[in-house]
Amino acid sequence: MTQDTRSDIAQRYQFVVDNVSDAVVLVDAPTGAVIEVNRTAEALYRQGRNVLVGRPFAELFPHEQREMASLRMQETRQYSYIDCDDLDALALPSAHVAIHLTGRLIRTGAQDVLLFTIRNIASHRALIGNLLATQNALIKNQIKLENRIRELSALTEVTTRILNTRDLDDILDVVLMAVTLGTMWAFNRAVICLHDPATDTLRGTAGMGPSDGTEAEELWPMLNPQAATLSELVATCHRSQMFAEARVNRLVATLAFPASEGNSPVQRAIREHQTVVVPDDACALPENAGLCEQFGVRSLAVTPLMSASSFYGVIIADNNVTRATILPEAVEQLEVFARQASMAIENAQLYRRLQRSIDDLSAANEELKLNRDKLLKAERLSTIGRVTAQVAHEIRNPLTAIGGFARNLARKLGRQEELGRLANIIVEEVDRLELLLTELLGYTRRSQPRWVETDLGEVARDVARMLHDELKSAGVSVALDLAGDLPPVTAQREHVEQVLINLLRNAKQAMDGAGGAISISSRAEQTAVQLTVSDTGPGMPQEVIDRLFEGFFTTKRDGSGLGLPISRQIMQEHGGDISVSSSPGAGAAFTLHFPRTAPTSIETASAHR
Repeated sequence: MTQDTRSDIAQRYQFVVDNVSDAVVLVDAPTGAVIEVNRTAEALYRQGRNVLVGRPFAELFPHEQREMASLRMQETRQYSYIDCDDLDALALPSAHVAIHLTGRLIRTGAQDVLLFTIRNIASHRALIGNLLATQNALIKNQIKLENRIRELSALTEVTTRILNTRDLDDILDVVLMAVTLGTMWAFNRAVICLHDPATDTLRGTAGMGPSDGTEAEELWPMLNPQAATLSELVATCHRSQMFAEARVNRLVATLAFPASEGNSPVQRAIREHQTVVVPDDACALPENAGLCEQFGVRSLAVTPLMSASSFYGVIIADNNVTRATILPEAVEQLEVFARQASMAIENAQLYRRLQRSIDDLSAANEELKLNRDKLLKAERLSTIGRVTAQVAHEIRNPLTAIGGFARNLARKLGRQEELGRLANIIVEEVDRLELLLTELLGYTRRSQPRWVETDLGEVARDVARMLHDELKSAGVSVALDLAGDLPPVTAQREHVEQVLINLLRNAKQAMDGAGGAISISSRAEQTAVQLTVSDTGPGMPQEVIDRLFEGFFTTKRDGSGLGLPISRQIMQEHGGDISVSSSPGAGAAFTLHFPRTAPTSIETASAHR
């Protein structure tokens, strides 16, 4: 190869080296001095070849990196190759340029040379930085989106759950659970105070959350760790179970605020129709100090519960355990839950009013049916009364005449035994017909009653003495078991006597001449006084008992079937009743129930029937 050829190759090599995009620096391996640079190196360092050649290689780097540069040059001599991104080029006057450094050891016969290529990666690093910033922004946005999705999911759960229940306690449970546990913006503690329109007062109704760190260590671990949704959390962590003994309940019991008067955060939230947040630096203000002191915190939030037309109460929330700042996101979430709670409370109240209206209508309908039945019964009795009175009038006159003549005939024929006996039969039958007419008229036409304070024990003793001979002749004994402290009742004494006489004669007739025993007992209860007439007769089956008080029903050959219906009518006029207990072979017991405070007139008595 000629000298010219070698010169031409050298020129071409120099041209290539000068025009590559990377800076090229040749360094003398033993001394570390720069022996050659290309034009890209001159541009990078903003200095000419005459300045760069001869300088120590380490001086091409910032002062704080020169030790590292010397180490990289030593590694190149030792390992023949390096590749690193941990150095910056020092460009005049003092600019630091991020570089990628590659070093190679080149051995020649004359001397060892280190060949360093330096690539400017400042724009590359800037691009990476931008990409990292974009990635971080995307991650933050993703986290925000996930949080928002969780919040919306919690809101959907709360809305669905509270709008599907009409029970106010369940609504408050769900809302408190959502406010204190439902989202990442949850408060440590929350209390709901509901409005009492009658007194225009807010009263503590429900609360949830620990009152201090010690209680938090006891309560928070009780939360179900497997609960993935708010619904599952609510289902497994009911307020009445978790917070039954929590001190928040004692706080709730002490809360009572006027709804209109005052300037505390509670009244301001109501007047302004928006959340009032008391930050740490405002808790000492006179209008805030009382509420903050009552809750034992330096900051809290009060959100009204209201609809477009009504006000229901407030939610008071704080971070009494963690002392965390109340963030705008937490306030926004609290307001969302408050709006849903307001709608649910309104629905529950509307449902309750509707249910009351339904109950009132049902009661009115029942009363209407009862009054209709009474009216029909009164009309029937009126008709029967008119017919009975007319029939009785038509029968009584000739019957009286027959009775008078029969009695006169019986007296005159007394000595003629057979004729006297026949005349007496006529008299007995006339007496029976007259009694029947009397009972018929008594059933359909009650006389004006006379109400007096009556000793039922005295009435029972008088009736027993009155019927003593009649019962004794039938082989029936009477035993009295009357309470000594029996209180008097307001009653129609003559009618009560009539009822007792009827019961004793029925008992005598039930024993059908076979003899037996009758017992009259009494006792006082809290609201009533009772007289019971029991016998040792044959008793009655249930089908007879069911019809005992029907008019004209009788099991006796010569009975009218009106004694017991009249007795019940009398007892109902007293605001009481008559009951019967019997079974075949076990006798019968009739109990008269008198109210302690009996009515004082027929009109008042009718209201008790």
